[in-house]
Amino acid sequence: MSESDGPNVGGPRARGTAPLAEPAGEIIRYEKDPATRVATITFDRPEQLNAPTIAARIRYADLLHRASIDDDVKVLVIRGANIGQWYANPHSGIRGLQDFKKISILEVKGYCYGWHFYQAADADLVISSDDAVFGHPSFRYHGWGPRMWWWAQTMGIRTFQAMVFTGRPFTAAEMFDCNFLNAVVPRADLEAEVDEYALACARNRPTDTVFMQKTFFEIMKQFQGEYLGSMLAGVFESITGGAQHDSGDLRLGDAMDRGLSGSVKDNDANFPPEWRLSKAAKRAAATAIDKPKKTQKAMKVKKAKKKNTA
Repeated sequence: MSESDGPNVGGPRARGTAPLAEPAGEIIRYEKDPATRVATITFDRPEQLNAPTIAARIRYADLLHRASIDDDVKVLVIRGANIGQWYANPHSGIRGLQDFKKISILEVKGYCYGWHFYQAADADLVISSDDAVFGHPSFRYHGWGPRMWWWAQTMGIRTFQAMVFTGRPFTAAEMFDCNFLNAVVPRADLEAEVDEYALACARNRPTDTVFMQKTFFEIMKQFQGEYLGSMLAGVFESITGGAQHDSGDLRLGDAMDRGLSGSVKDNDANFPPEWRLSKAAKRAAATAIDKPKKTQKAMKVKKAKKKNTA
């Protein structure tokens, strides 16, 4: 069973106005299988790196609520379609999965940055491809993110502090080592691995028992301060404008004026190649570093051959 309806954004458009937004139902697809009791939310906007619009975020929250009260759904899988980059607009929804009372499984591939990193913190289970990287670009241009409290809880404070203070992304292997991920598999095996987890969860205890299990974990999270961390995000948002910047510091306002993507990339070049946010930048820097080494090695081999010949 599939569902593609969303908020009505159709209708006539006045001459000279901006194009209409994409229908939310096309960006956020929803399917469920009553036989297995597994539902799937798919972010399907590859040309925009699967970033949701405001209407799509509203639809996402609505689908979470509807799946939560649907007796035909016990497990919810969340994935992105047709793209290896799981990076999206960081200024969107915050903690939508926290209130979900069924089992949520997040499938991660490519980039798990920004808004999608929020979902990774809040999902019950996170299954990742081995080529995925995790983090939040705002640590480089803003300094903090709304889910910091819970990232610290799920990654471990020492590991998360390294992410915050250096701003570097972490690999899937590193995230598995700090217990943030449940499993890491090759990209080709990812969907099958997620399906295996989803079916096992769906065939386990009844939905009412799952509700009690989730209530246990919710009370445990609140004892650990999860919601307090969300409240702190509001405090940081209100006082950040008064923070004094260093000379030459990347400022969010200036970055937005110049173009956030380009500004982040330019700033990325200030960091060691292996700590850059962009995979392409990492590869280019690694190639540039490796080329002189290969040249030197070739020269040594050439000299050795010449010496042997002599």
